[in-house]
Amino acid sequence: MSSKSRPEDGPHDDAAPTGDSRARVMSHWKMNAAYLSGQAVPFAQSVSWLVRYRGSWWVVFEHGWLCITDDLVEADIETCASRLTKAPGDSTHEVGTRAACGKRDSGKAGP
Repeated sequence: MSSKSRPEDGPHDDAAPTGDSRARVMSHWKMNAAYLSGQAVPFAQSVSWLVRYRGSWWVVFEHGWLCITDDLVEADIETCASRLTKAPGDSTHEVGTRAACGKRDSGKAGP
């Protein structure tokens, strides 16, 4: 078995492709920097292990972050994110979730 057969054995510093053009691995420090700069947004405050970054969803693992490349999984996450943005609750959280999903706030006041 090749040492590059597992994502954790590959490069982690620049989210470089690893075979499939959509497959990506990123280091913790790089994702932390993206989070601090506002480029990476958690799915929800209590779900910090799943973030939206550069138009894709990323999940944390022991050695860094993996880009979710499965279309069905990505669609399920988008559906859940959509439900969260429609749920009543903290408006700051809702705006953050909209931003994580790449959606803009309509600017309309609540009911």
